[in-house]
Amino acid sequence: MQIKKNLERIRTDIEKALEISNRSSKDLLLLPITKYQNEQTLFDLLKLGFNEFGESQVQTLLKKDEILNEEHVQWHFVGHLQTNKVKYLGGKVKLIHSVDSPKLIEKLANESNKQDILLQINVSGERTKYGFSKEECCLAVEKVLKEKNLNLSGLMTMAPKDPSIMNPRECFAKLYNLRESLETQFSIKLKELSMGMSLDFKEAILEGSTILRIGSSLFTGLV
Repeated sequence: MQIKKNLERIRTDIEKALEISNRSSKDLLLLPITKYQNEQTLFDLLKLGFNEFGESQVQTLLKKDEILNEEHVQWHFVGHLQTNKVKYLGGKVKLIHSVDSPKLIEKLANESNKQDILLQINVSGERTKYGFSKEECCLAVEKVLKEKNLNLSGLMTMAPKDPSIMNPRECFAKLYNLRESLETQFSIKLKELSMGMSLDFKEAILEGSTILRIGSSLFTGLV
């Protein structure tokens, strides 16, 4: 099975990066992003021991959750979440990685019951990316902490595809430093750093990532 071969290669790269950074695999989640994958691939992943999956579209997530119909499966939402779709995710999602606006925070607080979330941070400042700027982040944290139905678990970012804008390690290091600053400022613990995808997961591990969002390199072997 091709996915199994790809997974072996990815895990080898992960172990090397963990060794270099003196980290344990217990502190890291490899999250398959199943956006373009069919029903059979989902069942193949279950056989390989996965029980947490990431999706970027609400309707696709709901459809795949119904197909799997497995109590132990946990979903992560990783795409841009429209406020009018929030109501459909109630009780279906372990973690929302992409909370990117005050309006979405408010909607989630009103619709959710103890939802774990990550704030999406636009570290590189690209206009084409969603997310809070580093300057806006403190206000966003203050807003979330006032909401009893939301639990702020950490931060998420995406490195630019063009390294001339900002190289991945610099981007990830800035998110790590921002996390440290917020923990000190607000006396909170932000466990999760969702950063690193198929092209840059090794760099993300070196800079402290706790969740890798892996799609193409797992399913096609291509990056």
